[in-house]
Amino acid sequence: MWGSGWGRYPDYQNYDIVGIGRKTMTLIKPISDLRNRAKEISRLCHRENRPVFITRNGENDLVVMSQAHYDRLVARLDLYQKLDEAEVQSRPGGGPRAGHRAMMRRLRTRLG
Repeated sequence: MWGSGWGRYPDYQNYDIVGIGRKTMTLIKPISDLRNRAKEISRLCHRENRPVFITRNGENDLVVMSQAHYDRLVARLDLYQKLDEAEVQSRPGGGPRAGHRAMMRRLRTRLG
């Protein structure tokens, strides 16, 4: 587990996972971990099936994720684009577009 056995950083594990108000937690690592523990970060990305945020000097710098996670993300964006195009085509006379919240409500209703 991250944080265990790192000697100099007894409280490090407290900073590994930071909640952002969702059911999942955001995985955050300093850039030194990317440099020194790349294999562990890779395993973490695959095991947790979500991205790891890399910080530099306490500021967000990079996002690392598995190829499978990236592919799913791209597929989801492609689906949203197709849904948007279908909505535009289905509107008679190209009426007003639905706002983001309304569209997300419709998608959630349709997807159950």
